[in-house]
Amino acid sequence: MSEHITHIAVGEDSLRVVSQREGFSRRIAGAVAAYPDAFRLGSCTRSGDTFILPLLTQWKETWKGDATQQEQLAYTIGWMGHLAGDRTFKPVFRITDLAYYTRGYPGPAHASIYHDAATFNRVFADGTEPPFHPATLSHKLSDHPAAAFLPVDALEGPLAMQFADRLATFKTFLPATVDDWEKQWETLDEERQSFYVEIERYTEAYQSPQPARTRQYLIDPNFYDEADPIIRLARAVQHGDHVAIRWRRPWRAPKTRASTPRA
Repeated sequence: MSEHITHIAVGEDSLRVVSQREGFSRRIAGAVAAYPDAFRLGSCTRSGDTFILPLLTQWKETWKGDATQQEQLAYTIGWMGHLAGDRTFKPVFRITDLAYYTRGYPGPAHASIYHDAATFNRVFADGTEPPFHPATLSHKLSDHPAAAFLPVDALEGPLAMQFADRLATFKTFLPATVDDWEKQWETLDEERQSFYVEIERYTEAYQSPQPARTRQYLIDPNFYDEADPIIRLARAVQHGDHVAIRWRRPWRAPKTRASTPRA
């Protein structure tokens, strides 16, 4: 599991599947539909274990439905998707790339990179599905028409920092206007995720994958099984295909009769 492309895919696919269930929250569906980028930012935001559920509980009583709150809700639902993905897949990730954890190799791990390359291909159709572009994993964005006219190397750092600041702003829900800018900047700096993405390693895994690593991180752990019913459902919803689902009713404990004490 990565912190990037794969986490966005997990968040979006989870929402695609659960949104097919009758009675799915219209409030959540509406917020994500209105602010998909906020949802995706949440999908690649770490931590949040002690923050998300109290916030959602509070919103049950204080929901106004204004634009700011809807955008925050979309971000928070994406954030929950990140946690769900980590809880499910991180144990497998540690098995497939144990050396990354035991020897302290610099991140990101090879498994993370190969997962993102596979997800970019399978879920986002080599960048033809939003929010990506086909040139995303090309060398220095060379396949993008604008690359010939822009200083890609010079822009990478500032744009990455802008992205990190955007994540931090959502993570703390800073107000649009504040009086104490120094204090707010300190808060923003504390919440900013460190950027350690080595883009060229992602490009190499996508453009020229090594067979041994492909087997170790994708084939042997069956990273993406196209026959899996959940994955098939997610792709069908993504492409607008009709799907018929029979949901199981939630399990409920059987009712028991009150016993009459014997004399």
